[in-house]
Amino acid sequence: MFNVMSFLLVLVLLLSGAIANWCDMKLKKQVGGNLFDYIFADHPLRSFASGSTLFGAAVAMAFSESAKIVDPILILQQIYDGIIPATTFFMLSGIFTTGWIMDKLANKGGAPT
Repeated sequence: MFNVMSFLLVLVLLLSGAIANWCDMKLKKQVGGNLFDYIFADHPLRSFASGSTLFGAAVAMAFSESAKIVDPILILQQIYDGIIPATTFFMLSGIFTTGWIMDKLANKGGAPT
């Protein structure tokens, strides 16, 4: 069964990882311009490959049993109760890291400054 809330949370985390990758590359002066140039102007096919991979990963996660671990309602309930299992923490950080790595591999971005 497709879990929409988990899909949205996973997609946001994956995209956050990809944007964090751009910030890291920008700080290291490996890319020039702004985020719009990095995504759309410089290498649109690489960005499309990165984005479609991230979207596909979010869809796969939403259809899997792992979607129960990253259900936002469950996470908010766990925070309210003061108990966050290690599996939830590792899953969320792993999703963020996956976004970073997928963007690092697929999207080389703009010209260096």
